[in-house]
Amino acid sequence: MKFTDNFNSEEFTCGCGKCVDIINRDFVNTLQKIRDEFGPMRITSGYRCEDHNKAVGGSEKSYHMRGMAADILCASWPRRILLIQLGLKYGLTVGLGKGFIHLDSRENQIVFHY
Repeated sequence: MKFTDNFNSEEFTCGCGKCVDIINRDFVNTLQKIRDEFGPMRITSGYRCEDHNKAVGGSEKSYHMRGMAADILCASWPRRILLIQLGLKYGLTVGLGKGFIHLDSRENQIVFHY
């Protein structure tokens, strides 16, 4: 199912392969605004059920389990910096991971995921 011009439900499907289309639409709309300025994005983790979140070592309070978080593949520093700036511009929390940027709907925080 298509959520926005550039995002569809498959991109946010839980990695367990059983949970689909459990994502906050306001969050996806914010991601679309970021994508409009950033360019193509590859979501590596969207929604996570509790079991999958535990399996990947996610936080017990992970916004992924609420359908309000996404990890975006992003390896080059110029692109990472731009994505960090855009995430903060649109009021999201930004997490810095190895090779990815985490965005979630908490307000303007920077967290580390290394």
